[in-house]
Amino acid sequence: MRYLQLLLPLLLFSIHTLTTLAIPFPNMDKSTNGTIYNISELKPDASVVWTNPAAMNNTDSVFNIALSLNAVIRNSIFQASEPSLYQAISDNPVLYPFQLNVSSKINSSLSLGLTVQPYNSEQFSWQEENWTGRFLIRDYNLNAMVIQPAISYRLSESVSVGAGLVITGYQLRFNRSLPLRDINNEARQTINGKSIKLGLNLGISAILNQYLNISLNYKSGQLIKFNDSEVSNSFPGSLQYAGSETTSANIEWVLPENINFSATYQINEKWVTNANLAWFFYLNENKVDVKFPAISDFMSNFSIIGSNEPEIVYQLGVSFFASDYFTFRAGSWYSQGNTDENFLFPVLVNGPRIGLYGDTSFMAYPGLSINISIASAYFFKKSGTYSPGNFGGSYKTLAFSPGLGINYSF
Repeated sequence: MRYLQLLLPLLLFSIHTLTTLAIPFPNMDKSTNGTIYNISELKPDASVVWTNPAAMNNTDSVFNIALSLNAVIRNSIFQASEPSLYQAISDNPVLYPFQLNVSSKINSSLSLGLTVQPYNSEQFSWQEENWTGRFLIRDYNLNAMVIQPAISYRLSESVSVGAGLVITGYQLRFNRSLPLRDINNEARQTINGKSIKLGLNLGISAILNQYLNISLNYKSGQLIKFNDSEVSNSFPGSLQYAGSETTSANIEWVLPENINFSATYQINEKWVTNANLAWFFYLNENKVDVKFPAISDFMSNFSIIGSNEPEIVYQLGVSFFASDYFTFRAGSWYSQGNTDENFLFPVLVNGPRIGLYGDTSFMAYPGLSINISIASAYFFKKSGTYSPGNFGGSYKTLAFSPGLGINYSF
């Protein structure tokens, strides 16, 4: 019996966001799209084109296509440091990340694949017009589209290697208030930038026996440069001559490296268990630098600083093959985070968090399966200060993501 698996990106609360700029929120098959929370069975589907391209040679089919769509709903609460009673709530739009993976076996040793997805895309917004952190950030939007061609080659009967070229187009929008106002309104600043970056997705997969698979995957970090980004300054009527309405800025944004180790063990014909260990680390200093060509009282260079400590994410999952038509999966993941209490930037604070997920696959037709999934994540309360802005308080976040996917193979 061919057990088809649909690896849905269960959450994309982006595995790389502008928070402490550390690991974003892992996508649980992480629209990290699989990197961390990938539930791999011994015979995976096309989702491995992204999670570990080496495993394309382990698929049972000559051709496989996997398409998934999720809705990501997330809410964050900020509580100012004592004795203040001030509280703010985020106003985040619902995200709809998708992932398309296609794989094809050319022969017994060679497989090719393609991934298309909005990896690392993220949006965050604070609800109140006069929220106290508005001079640091009001909202931001990072749109990222990935196209990754990949190849897998079988070195022996049990070992395969794979590589993917990750081509990512980024579009950034960052909005904050400026410390200038008339009686009614404040000045605002909006930064828009674009960039294209190349990265690598490398992997090795080993089938140790008919029951046990292990794999190792590396995804390169990125130093994204938004050169000559457009800066628009909006001044209240009485202050309209306070400075230039348009200028430019150069922005550098660092995303972490990722190494992921996973093991899958088939207990019997009905049960398969898996474990994943993901390590995120920085080769460059973890921060975002914004530099303007000219400095003024309201427009000075600034940096959003994060922790350079590595982050480890632990995941355990289980799959139950109830019949030839139904497969059920469930699991959980945990991370201590890597947030420095002196650098809690008011977006998505990367502190301790736990996640749960589950999904069901239904074989609707030979070669065609439908998957329904649900995932949730809870960020434990984290208190601290963003020292560069002397802005302190506590943050907690709750998120969940339903998903739908289809998988077809022949």
